[in-house]
Amino acid sequence: MAFVHVSNVNEIPKNSSKIVNVNNKSLALFNIEGNFYVIENECRHRGGPLGEGEIHEEEVTCPWHGWVYNLKTGNCLNNPGIKVQTYKVRVEGEKILIEA
Repeated sequence: MAFVHVSNVNEIPKNSSKIVNVNNKSLALFNIEGNFYVIENECRHRGGPLGEGEIHEEEVTCPWHGWVYNLKTGNCLNNPGIKVQTYKVRVEGEKILIEA
């Protein structure tokens, strides 16, 4: 798999997110205190946009029904055994790249 440029570091302030599209997939890119994480943008419950959710430390809460996901593992805290896909992230200079 190749790494794809999805954004620049300065486009995502600390403790915020951005929705990006890679290979026809909607992904949520998060900047948590300067560390970047990427997960699927679709909540497993009812498809809510995780990239628009509330961020707390290394977790995001789906804005539709409150399901909470760990940004490092993709695990759902409300329903163990359910998870969203995570993606490897690399920063090269100002570029954020993800493995896709």
